[in-house]
Amino acid sequence: MKLSCWIRCHNPREIESPEDLVGALRPTINSPLSTLDRWSGFLTTPIFKMNGVQGWRDYRINIAIDGKVAQLAHSLDGMTTVDLEVRRVKMSQTIPVDVPNKFLRMEIFGYVGRHLQVAALQDRVVEVRGKLMWDGDGFLEIHPISASGIRILK
Repeated sequence: MKLSCWIRCHNPREIESPEDLVGALRPTINSPLSTLDRWSGFLTTPIFKMNGVQGWRDYRINIAIDGKVAQLAHSLDGMTTVDLEVRRVKMSQTIPVDVPNKFLRMEIFGYVGRHLQVAALQDRVVEVRGKLMWDGDGFLEIHPISASGIRILK
């Protein structure tokens, strides 16, 4: 699916297959959130990102990811940002694909996170089911829509 973009969204990747998804995953982990990022989120997320300025675009594709939690950070906007070292990916009804040396960011919104012991995820292998999203900062993300979309495997 090709996403439309109108302001500061860094050319979203076209995703039609699991192979497209794997090819679009990051080869390196995202930089950790800075203190400024975590503090300013309570303004920038609702005013800008949620209104489409360098915000999120929904691919309207459900994915499932198995991966190891590499880092996580909480922000004042009520979100928890989790970077995953991806091990396996599944798109909609396709066969799961093994993934070596790739990373994906997961954003846990407050309405999901309040039903989880988020700190218990650190360094664990998890399965995450959610929506495939493009972050206007220039990378793919997964957004679980409920706490049941996150399960600790190991």
